[in-house]
Amino acid sequence: MLKRILFLFSFCMLTAVAVKSQSYKFIYYLDTDLNTVSKKKASIIGKGFKENNLFKLDCFSAFNNALLMTIHFADSSLAVLQGSFRSYHVNGKIEKEGNHVSGFEEGTWQSWDTLGRKVDSVIYKNGLPYVHATFDHHKNGSLRYYTIEDSLQQTYQTVTYDENAGHRVGRGVFKTYTERVFRFLIYKREPAERADPTRKVVPQGFPPLDFHR
Repeated sequence: MLKRILFLFSFCMLTAVAVKSQSYKFIYYLDTDLNTVSKKKASIIGKGFKENNLFKLDCFSAFNNALLMTIHFADSSLAVLQGSFRSYHVNGKIEKEGNHVSGFEEGTWQSWDTLGRKVDSVIYKNGLPYVHATFDHHKNGSLRYYTIEDSLQQTYQTVTYDENAGHRVGRGVFKTYTERVFRFLIYKREPAERADPTRKVVPQGFPPLDFHR
């Protein structure tokens, strides 16, 4: 009886491995921009199959076979991005994930560092970002500050936190003015400064802002 059980267990395991290995129906040799190249020049090996009316492509490193990203396309031509996207750090943790619709980013896209801490979050509509949040952390892993830029409301805000207790220690709300390629951030609580939109004001105690983004 024991031999029969072991035999059935082994058979099931072999069958599961076979099914998994046979799930990939297409093999692609790609460069780092996902362009098709010869096998010798490939940096990425893509393995794909049809999944829920889409085409799923798992991309592996040609050097160590590590999973780099999982991408969905409209079909096996890889011409149009459609569906979920996920990429990975070299340690296997998720790096970025989001969704494509007709080749464009759509909805919320998020990014994490190698420790699994969220560092970036963007909301897209037809490939255009309109809300962008960034996160920074203390050495102990707790949140140091986050910023949110809303292009629809034309606002930029930042919130900072204490390293030990995690209490909020500061908050600033800015108004964004755009004139040609110039961007000016005005601190709302200072009427005199609001009157001069060319003056760049960073309240004391807040992280410096990049006015050249």
